[in-house]
Amino acid sequence: MRLSQKFTISFTAISVLVLLLAITINYLAIDRASFQNNISKLLHINQLVKKDIKHNHFKNPKSKLLHTNIYRLEQQLSKDYHVVKSQNIWNKDLQTEVTRIEVTHFFRHSNQSYKVSSSRDHLLLEGNYFTGIIMVFLWTFVFLIMLVVVLTTVISVYLLDPFYKALINISNFRVNQPFDKDFKANTTFEFTQLNTFLEQMMRQSQTDYNLLKEFTENASHELQTPIAVMQAKVDLLMQTTLDADQAQSLGIISKELDKLSRTKAALTTLMKLEQLTLDKTPVNFTTQVRQKVAHFEDLTEIKNIVCTTAIAQDIVLDLNPQLMDMVLNNLFSNAINHNNTQKKIHIKLTTTHLEISNTGDAPHVDPTHFFKRFTKNDTNTDSSGIGLSIVQKIIHLHNFEIYYTYDTGMHHIKIKF
Repeated sequence: MRLSQKFTISFTAISVLVLLLAITINYLAIDRASFQNNISKLLHINQLVKKDIKHNHFKNPKSKLLHTNIYRLEQQLSKDYHVVKSQNIWNKDLQTEVTRIEVTHFFRHSNQSYKVSSSRDHLLLEGNYFTGIIMVFLWTFVFLIMLVVVLTTVISVYLLDPFYKALINISNFRVNQPFDKDFKANTTFEFTQLNTFLEQMMRQSQTDYNLLKEFTENASHELQTPIAVMQAKVDLLMQTTLDADQAQSLGIISKELDKLSRTKAALTTLMKLEQLTLDKTPVNFTTQVRQKVAHFEDLTEIKNIVCTTAIAQDIVLDLNPQLMDMVLNNLFSNAINHNNTQKKIHIKLTTTHLEISNTGDAPHVDPTHFFKRFTKNDTNTDSSGIGLSIVQKIIHLHNFEIYYTYDTGMHHIKIKF
């Protein structure tokens, strides 16, 4: 969901709450204002009657107004004052409940005390009145929301344009490709800060990557000759007359040199994969998997490993056959080298995935780390610990997914297409 849409939804939710609160407040305010207006009217009427009495000196006063009564009082009042009373009653004429408001004035004139009482019925705000208030607010709310949606869509195109451009630049950024992104300056302080940070981060990432690439290439080149020279010297020494301890030591040295050579080659392969633009072509993957099973058949027979298969016919995938051959070599070798006394391997290929399973001891490390570089399950193996990292990188280049699980004595590596 876009940021502008979230703003619109949030504003709508807040507006609904404000609308409900505004309806309640305005209902109470209008009702109170109407109530106070009636009181003011009654006070004014009483004042007119009081003024009329003082000017005409009524001996037997009687109000000309229908809802105003005038009384002579026997007791003498010490001061003039008025009283306001209200009560809810049933109005027979209107057939509804009303609030009867009564304002009474007590005053003296010419040694005579008077009471002037006026009343009026105040209708409660309900029915059509209340519906009318709600409809006014609802139509105002609908108009406001429509206006907000339109304005948000239009304004966000301008206000959020730098943000969306920054997202595009981030999604298109590749550490191994030339950096030519243009973070244009804008008038929004936060976006300017964001663009500055992103540009610095991307350029620093490319600098670090180039330094690492240069180091790896130099290290690979510089190690190649010393390793070859040492291996040649060891081979020459092993052809001379040696005692048992010397032969054993040279054997260990030769083995470690071979491991170092394979590690160097694996690191170089990883670096090349980082820079690789993958060329894919339709390949009959069924044929490729079957050829790989046949290629390792002699080795499985020598190690007395039972290899079973369930390979679907004519599975055609868009992939790089050379790189996928590297994946199959690595996974088949692992299944053979990391087997145990049960000596079983099962190969399953369907239209959705390839799964290679082999018997083996429970992993000694966290399975989630298996695809990290230099992570090895068996500390005694000659593996460099980089093979599965190469496999994962190739799988991701193909936009496939790879998973590892261990269940009931079996290691499972699944590649989902």
